Amino acid sequence: ITWLGNGIWHSLCIFFVSYFTFRLATTNDNGELTGLWDLGTIVYTCLVLVVNIKMALITRYWTGWTHFAIFGSMILWFLLLLPYCLFPEGLPHMYYVIYNLLRLGPFYFTVIMAIS
Repeated sequence: ITWLGNGIWHSLCIFFVSYFTFRLATTNDNGELTGLWDLGTIVYTCLVLVVNIKMALITRYWTGWTHFAIFGSMILWFLLLLPYCLFPEGLPHMYYVIYNLLRLGPFYFTVIMAIS
């Protein structure tokens, strides 16, 4: 039950920190506001980082496989996300989302706040 409560607490913190940080943020010079795809990308990025850091904190014995699993999954998320946002044919709403987010200061603030 404690793990379930912990998961609910982390998910609520990640969502509301992301939502209130990016509620009125703009993604480009035209003043376009962030949308659902931007918020989803931010929330899932924070989720991947928080879950892996939580696993790192509760790990008692570090082996090569542990390093590979924890740090590899964080690196793999970004390696898959970066090219995925380059092709508008699959999901046109995801086109260039992560590249716009990486230019914004609130993105980094949100990630740091969600992790801490």
